[in-house]
Amino acid sequence: MKFVKKTMLAIAISSVFAVSANAGNLNYNYANLNYVSNDVTGTSGSGLGLEASFGVSDSMNVFLGYQAPSYTGGSITETKVGLGYHQPTSNTSDWYAKGDFRSYDIGGASASGFAFSGGARGNLSDKFELDGYIGYTMLDFVGVNFNGVIFGIDGTYKITEKFGITAGYMSDNDAFGWTGFKIGARMYF
Repeated sequence: MKFVKKTMLAIAISSVFAVSANAGNLNYNYANLNYVSNDVTGTSGSGLGLEASFGVSDSMNVFLGYQAPSYTGGSITETKVGLGYHQPTSNTSDWYAKGDFRSYDIGGASASGFAFSGGARGNLSDKFELDGYIGYTMLDFVGVNFNGVIFGIDGTYKITEKFGITAGYMSDNDAFGWTGFKIGARMYF
């Protein structure tokens, strides 16, 4: 099953490169407010999340994320902050590499570590954008290391130049036993 998921993600990432030439350049200045639904080793939780990206140069952006879904036994808070590098592959798509520091509060216990990933982001049309990535995470949870493959895919439908609806799937099932879905609103600035 892991092979099938990773193969589907690779196909999605490669499809970003086959974009139409009628859409504009990508905007790395945005904020998302999301409803998130996560599953951690068979236990489901849901809540709100925030993601933001700020372009600091033509090829670099800083990004951050926060989510705190509630589970039956409490909440798991995730905070991340990172730096990304992106390079155009056409006037409608970019490849990118990024790294971030992640911190988790799991019922009073802390986990932290780093994640590194790469992928592609592009406009499939003037209204629809797709972003897919694959990477690796290294987490330490009370002295135990959780390392493994992470991957995800996000899609954004642009209602206007400033607002859109976004949805995505992400997983670090190899490392922490976690998968998640999100749906929300994006504001470009």
